Amino acid sequence: MNLRVSANKCKYAVVALLSASALAVGWPAQAATGTFTYTAIDGKTYQITNPVGGKCYALPSPTQGNENNQTNAPVYLFPDTACKFQQLGVVMPGQTGNIQRAQSTLFTG
Repeated sequence: MNLRVSANKCKYAVVALLSASALAVGWPAQAATGTFTYTAIDGKTYQITNPVGGKCYALPSPTQGNENNQTNAPVYLFPDTACKFQQLGVVMPGQTGNIQRAQSTLFTG
């Protein structure tokens, strides 16, 4: 009887482990369609075209505002280069923003 209980516990542990692995790795990311453009503090205009959803993009120069999201996904802007700190703001699809000093972006879909 103990062997049967142990086998069931083992089966549930394997299912839990596989589920946790799927959550940690995530499902395949969808690419957003369109272009995100922003003006940087260095005065240049940068763009990201057809960004991968769920991927953090470090920006070559921090934003000075004037973000233009012409993708089909919201874009979140962060003050660090790794999308780890609390977001500064979000620019919805088809909208413009005025978020300053962002150093990375993350697109969701």
